[in-house]
Amino acid sequence: MRLLTVEFAAAAGYYCTEKTAVFGPLPTLREVIMAPRRILLIDDEGPLRDALARALISEGHNVQVANATEVQGWLSQFAPDTVVYDADSARQAVRDVVPQLRTQPGACLLIALSRGGQRAAGASESASEVVLARPINMEELRRALRDG
Repeated sequence: MRLLTVEFAAAAGYYCTEKTAVFGPLPTLREVIMAPRRILLIDDEGPLRDALARALISEGHNVQVANATEVQGWLSQFAPDTVVYDADSARQAVRDVVPQLRTQPGACLLIALSRGGQRAAGASESASEVVLARPINMEELRRALRDG
């Protein structure tokens, strides 16, 4: 089996160097230059919240975690450009803060994590609000962060 030449592989859109084989398709320019986000992660399930926070931090994002009782304080202190929250939360604090975020000028990206992957009652169909199913598919989350 012959390896592709460097010129042919590059023209076909693959990574390669003179000393390596083909690795995969080139990332889009948007993927390469995506700026880190300031993410407020709101969830009362500590282990799941912390695991997701570690994954987002490892991808270069600035992440602050909060449970439902800490939301208001962190919103003003941290000034997030993205809020990832548990859409199924029974806590009133989460249900109160989400409508406030939707109406703010220069609204941040809202990413709702829902066990059914369904929009909550009253949720808007907007480009600045995304609903993702739990368990979380990291590729879908990356896409929402990149495109949002």
